Amino acid sequence: MSLNIPTPRYCKNPAGDPFVHHHLNLIRESILHSGIPALSLVLCGSYGRGEGAIIKNGNTWQPVNDYDIFVVTEAPLPLSRRRILKRLGAKLAEQLQLPHIDLMSTTATDLSALPLSMIRFNLFSACITFWGDSTVTLSPKISEPPFPKEEIRNLLINRALTLLEGFPLSLKANRGHCARQISKAIWSAVDSLLYQKGAYQTRYNDKRREIENMDLKGLLSSEEISWAEAAFFVSLDADNLSEKELINHWEKAKELLLTQLIEISSQIDNNGYRTIRELFPLWRGQRWIEALPAQLALYIQLRPSRRKVEQDITLHLSNYDASKEWASGNQKLISKWYRS
Repeated sequence: MSLNIPTPRYCKNPAGDPFVHHHLNLIRESILHSGIPALSLVLCGSYGRGEGAIIKNGNTWQPVNDYDIFVVTEAPLPLSRRRILKRLGAKLAEQLQLPHIDLMSTTATDLSALPLSMIRFNLFSACITFWGDSTVTLSPKISEPPFPKEEIRNLLINRALTLLEGFPLSLKANRGHCARQISKAIWSAVDSLLYQKGAYQTRYNDKRREIENMDLKGLLSSEEISWAEAAFFVSLDADNLSEKELINHWEKAKELLLTQLIEISSQIDNNGYRTIRELFPLWRGQRWIEALPAQLALYIQLRPSRRKVEQDITLHLSNYDASKEWASGNQKLISKWYRS
């Protein structure tokens, strides 16, 4: 089989397409050389939508986002081969200087029978089969709404941590990185607003078109949407943003995200929540991130003057294990913020 050259672009900026195409060639060769009996390789995520972000790196362009790739096989892979894929993804990410390459194994049958979820909707709405049998991603009939509200709540929770990491006064803050993390929180709130209006979209151009047609009652201005779009696609000169500007955007994103998290949780639980603190008892002990309620309690209390507390949080939110470790070692501090 030969590599399929797709018509859709990989990147928002077409200058990055040849570099992503080269990366996909290397990824394809590595997967097939590993002995994985792939039927097809399916690129999803931002590059599968043709909206991947890139930055200039010397004389070349470097992708900013992760590569999310489904490795489709006829039969389910045994654990040993799934581990091979995981190690291969990590090796390729290091080789290509990318944050992460997620190689997910699935079968054609399982792909068509995935549970109703945001990833399933996004996969069938926008993806590229860059090698092999392209019929495995033929879109099935998707109901309305396309996935449960819980998927939106999980997205908002995930972006709350993203926003924490992007706090402008953190010790290791890179302003471009902060701006992009803030933009992700804004776009998650946009997803929530669109979902509740029955207008959820996969592609960002479509999200923007839909959201600008809505009456947002002052929640989000057209200028703020433009800023979030530029920050997300790394076309914003963030290094020249003042610290005050970034903090203002961060605060606006925080309020917008928390408003949506309270709203969507109220709908799911059929309970009229008014503050984020009312949700903490419901989340304790949940398996997705045990330390998250404590982190959110700190997060909503953050102010620029509380720099030391913020630095401690930011430096330990790089992954799930570090997050849990930090929370378990700071129970007194957590209890103090719960009471405040």
